Order: sequence, then structure tokens, then C-alpha cells
Amino acid sequence: MTLAELERWAIARNWGSRKHAEMLATVLGRFTVIEPSHALCRKWAEVSDQAHHLSRIIHANDAWIAATALLYGVELVTHNASDFDYLPGLTIITEP
Repeated sequence: MTLAELERWAIARNWGSRKHAEMLATVLGRFTVIEPSHALCRKWAEVSDQAHHLSRIIHANDAWIAATALLYGVELVTHNASDFDYLPGLTIITEP
């Protein structure tokens, strides 16, 4: 989901193929892109259902991000902690 959002950001700013390759691809090369799997889809469904049962709204993109962090046991870095802070087992890193 994060990769898709970054790609959309570059498209919305009319980055050409050269700038895209030099900037976005270079930055993304430092990170691991996690491909979808059945386990990740199941975790997404669990996260979405937890939000529903807690009467919280979670957008599909945020559910993918939370599900990925939970499935792989990694911290979620965000400036919008309140979008995720009700999900059990999720470790959030944020700055005020």
C-alpha cells in the first residue's frame, strides 16, 4: 500500500521516467517491498474486523499497513497514531 501511495504521489506531480528512476526508485531501493500473500490478506481481514467491532473506521489502505506490521512483527511508523492505536499488538512509532 505504501509503495502504491508513493507511486501515485510521483504520478500526480508529473515526474518523468528519468526523475522517477533517479529519485523514487533510489529511495525505495533501501527498503523491502512485501508482496501480498494469503496470510497477509487474512491479517487484513482480521484488522478490518477488529476495527468494525470496536466501532472504529479504518480505511482499506491503513488496514493493509497495520496488517503488514502485525503479520511481520514490526513497528508501524506514522504521524497519525490515532488511526491505529486501538489495534491490539501493534507497536506504533510516532513523533508529536
